[in-house]
Amino acid sequence: MTRNTREIVGMFISCIACIALLSTILPQLLNGMIGLILIGGALLSSGLLVVSDVMAGRNALKSLIGLVLTGGLTYLLIAAPM
Repeated sequence: MTRNTREIVGMFISCIACIALLSTILPQLLNGMIGLILIGGALLSSGLLVVSDVMAGRNALKSLIGLVLTGGLTYLLIAAPM
């Protein structure tokens, strides 16, 4: 993993973590601009990560499955205990 790829993964995990935290504590905030920015950041970073993985010679489906698992586990680990 290059440094740029790690930063993109960090952005993706941060956006998903903020979405999980806001959905458990203040769900009405996700209906506004903050929710759109966080969801847009997660979608943008996931798209960039898939493109960078394909350019590095990796399989796009494998990258998508990894993103879904990473995002799902991040959401569950933050939202489930609350």
